Amino acid sequence: MMRTTGRRRAPRERASVGAISFGVAAVLIIGGAGVAVVFGATAAPIVGQADQAPSGTTEPVATTELVCPEPGASKDGAVRVAAANVAGLPGQDRPGAATIASIANRSAPIAELTSPGSTATVDIVGESSLPLVIAGDGGLAPGLVGAQVGRDDTKIGRGLSSSACVLPGTSWWFMSGGAEIGQITRVVLVNSEPAPAEVDVEVFGPNGLVELPSVRGIVMTSRSETVLRFDRLIPGVAAGAIHVIARSGRVAVSVSDSRSDGFVPKGVDFIPPASEPANTVWVPGVSDGGGARQLRLLSPNANAVVSLRVFTASGSFVPNGLTNIDVPQGKVVDVDLAGALRGDAATIKVESDQPVVAGLTQTYGLADVTESSYTAGSPVMTGPSAVTGLPGGKAAQGTTRVIVWVTAPEGEARVRVTLLPAIEGQPTPSRAGREFTIPSGRVVAIELKVPPLAEWFTALVTPLSGGVLVAHRVNEISPDSNLVTGYPWRPLRVEVTLPAAQEDIAVGMP
Repeated sequence: MMRTTGRRRAPRERASVGAISFGVAAVLIIGGAGVAVVFGATAAPIVGQADQAPSGTTEPVATTELVCPEPGASKDGAVRVAAANVAGLPGQDRPGAATIASIANRSAPIAELTSPGSTATVDIVGESSLPLVIAGDGGLAPGLVGAQVGRDDTKIGRGLSSSACVLPGTSWWFMSGGAEIGQITRVVLVNSEPAPAEVDVEVFGPNGLVELPSVRGIVMTSRSETVLRFDRLIPGVAAGAIHVIARSGRVAVSVSDSRSDGFVPKGVDFIPPASEPANTVWVPGVSDGGGARQLRLLSPNANAVVSLRVFTASGSFVPNGLTNIDVPQGKVVDVDLAGALRGDAATIKVESDQPVVAGLTQTYGLADVTESSYTAGSPVMTGPSAVTGLPGGKAAQGTTRVIVWVTAPEGEARVRVTLLPAIEGQPTPSRAGREFTIPSGRVVAIELKVPPLAEWFTALVTPLSGGVLVAHRVNEISPDSNLVTGYPWRPLRVEVTLPAAQEDIAVGMP
């Protein structure tokens, strides 16, 4: 069964208007300090982040296309694809449109976002679905954000899973996955564009590059999907790192991972994409609590020597014995951080003499049933970032908490945190938010509370000074399970830098 909210575009789908309500009161609690703050102050307009070159000019983006690669659900599960447009951004005074549509029929949208600040959802229950595309142009291109969120509380697929809907690209890194007994890793490749694409997939393990000729030179027709299952391609192999390269065209990629011990679930979630190889990599969103905390490193081009620094709510430190970690070229190295973290939420700074890729796997458990989630190398952001599809009071099952971690890695930062509840049938009032100071080198945990009437919501973090790293966790606690999901945030797509053009009289001269 498929249900939509937002403006209806498909005649046979039931739909209703769902607008983000900025003015509804929401409670925000700072980490362990126990300070409660009610959102109520009117926020200033958001200024988008742009990678400005000295000779270029900055313009609002004209188009945004976000691909939700794997919204399909099993007969026992449900998936929501949520889309929101954050209002108050440059360029939103232009005419524009935004829709959710299947890659199989882009000309027949399922749902529509009607204006800056509006929302739309597609709920898929007990059936499979082709990838969906959230596309916006003109005034609805800046500030468009999407997510796919799945929930399965039965059988071996038990767990929460979530992933941001992503822009197509040419290079993708994922720092987990494999095909050990009881493990199913799915790599979903989507070509949402009108031209064909050619794709290579590289898989790295503890012994180096895994030979997989069948995943080199994959030709994808336009508007198509290819699914690779590691349990069929490399059964029994402990992989650990995945690199997807588009040799021509662009693709969107997602990687999901589920684990079980017989019929006992051991965790399921999407693995977030990691930043490209770099000498300094930041890994935010390392959760508090017990369970495994395993950092995964790969140096693709040369032997590397890596050092780690841990940032927590109380400050930063260098873990004992983790200052000179050898990472051989092309071989995945795992580092156990559970003992060093002592149950604290953290951000990890990875410093290397050669470019490396980094990610982290973390597990949680109640009794014999465990859950897993992932985080990965992410950029320091000086402009706004947002995540949508977070569960509100109406949608939450059991006792659900949403935590956002904000880290100021290189000097004190000040941010505004804004909640945008989606409540069907209500108009969009003015935005409300609250400002917070993030001490230099520390992690601040923010628990978000939303009104019971909000079925879901979007959270927005806007740096007012300094740079920050942001990640979140959704934790659903019930008597027999502990379901967890979350991922690091990326910059909101707002502006683009155009190359400068200069007149050259020599052009065209003989």
